Amino acid sequence: MGEKNILYIGGFELPDKNAAAHRVVSIARMLRELGFYVVFLNRTTDNTFNGEQKNYYGFKCIEIKKHLNKISRLKELFDISYVVHWLNTNEDIWAIIAYNYPAIALNRLRGICKKRGILCIADVTEWYGVMDRSLVYKFTKSLDIAFRMKYVHKKIDGVIVISSYLEEYYKSFLPVVKIPPLVDTNDLKWTFKDIKKHKGIRFVYAGTPSREKEKLDSMIKSIEYLSRKYDVYLDIVGISKEQFINIYNYNRPIKNVSFHGRLSHVDTLKLVAKDDYSIIIRDENRVTIAGFPTKFVESITCGTKVVANSVGDLTDYLKTGDLGFLVHSTNIKDITSILEIAIRNKGKKIVNKKIFDYRCYINIFACFVETMSQKRRGIK
Repeated sequence: MGEKNILYIGGFELPDKNAAAHRVVSIARMLRELGFYVVFLNRTTDNTFNGEQKNYYGFKCIEIKKHLNKISRLKELFDISYVVHWLNTNEDIWAIIAYNYPAIALNRLRGICKKRGILCIADVTEWYGVMDRSLVYKFTKSLDIAFRMKYVHKKIDGVIVISSYLEEYYKSFLPVVKIPPLVDTNDLKWTFKDIKKHKGIRFVYAGTPSREKEKLDSMIKSIEYLSRKYDVYLDIVGISKEQFINIYNYNRPIKNVSFHGRLSHVDTLKLVAKDDYSIIIRDENRVTIAGFPTKFVESITCGTKVVANSVGDLTDYLKTGDLGFLVHSTNIKDITSILEIAIRNKGKKIVNKKIFDYRCYINIFACFVETMSQKRRGIK
């Protein structure tokens, strides 16, 4: 092994089981093109897991069984034994990149990295909230989030952030680079064949909604109202009808809405590519402003325009109308008004579907890597 080895750790589930997996693979691809060798430590919930080493997208992946009981989840907040074991059996590690890592564990890891002359870098994509959780969870998680975001991240060597909000927050404390969710447009999953035509105008929401983030109930109410005038439908991927009703305590009739439950990533992309618009309506709070919806990136790459409200960095992409339509509030009247404009403008396609290809960000990322290289020479 050479001196450009990077260990990537965190709560992602490779190869494509969550948004985190897509993010870390894109960053790893940039690092590979810059001459680095990336190894993932991946926690898996796969019931067929047998401890074997995997290879995803050409990257070595060491999988660790993720236990879902409360004691094991509590232990994960401070345990770094599996990381230390890997460090003890491998030499010449350039850096560890920790994706949204628990505060105490990351702080312990920071100290170990400093002693060994290894860079400790955080990949930060959210400022999590704790709405609709138990009191014990809220207390524990709130402490973890505050300690990590306000203290630990400011003490490490550098941060990769997903939004302008996080970039502004950290840039006066340490080196920071803003990298939105990225894709590899050369992957076969972005090639769509035999997409069947559908009747009417179809919007699609794909994701895992929560009342703290998505205004999915408002989307459905707007579709129901517009269906009185237009042949309009909404596809929902990620949850069932029953789950939606429970999450949002919804007691109104649901018309012209199809709930598809959980689909594979490829099947989700096919549905997004087939429909006329994606729709992303979120409350404006720190959780949504600090993040960046992966589904926005995927929709644009599918060639499907987006209707979204003005939360965080999405405003920058939807100013001109080339990529979709901007809703200026979460008021149902405003949502309905913009959806109607989108309906009347059906058929206007996206010209550039490659704006989130990881290759477009390599030069920006290379500058950050060079800064980290200089810092590493100082700590060796």
